[in-house]
Amino acid sequence: QGPDTPLAADLVAAAAPGTPTSGMERSAALSRAAELTAHEDARTARLTAAADYARLAGHPRRARRLLAATRDGTSPDTVHGRTELVRGSLALGDGPVGDAYQALLMAAERLGPSDAEAALEARMEAM
Repeated sequence: QGPDTPLAADLVAAAAPGTPTSGMERSAALSRAAELTAHEDARTARLTAAADYARLAGHPRRARRLLAATRDGTSPDTVHGRTELVRGSLALGDGPVGDAYQALLMAAERLGPSDAEAALEARMEAM
């Protein structure tokens, strides 16, 4: 099935914080929304958010699979920074500490100009 912008937007709305859904339901909705998204930056942002919800719900393998589907090269710093923040948070849980540290520092650097709170979160996790 190809891109379907209205359906993707509905899925994103269903996964919004404050809706009565679990982390895995949010992850599934955002993952499906990403599949229906033509714009690469929005697709990467949705996959990253889906990975973060999977991580928070205690499903690191699913989170890693979702992150593996993202493309690093063309995304703006905010999108790439969020991806690195999730990647670093995952690595802190069960990966090499050095990888976590590098990913979190990269996240802080990329997020700093646009999202000071997320950049601070990345720096704090790196400590």
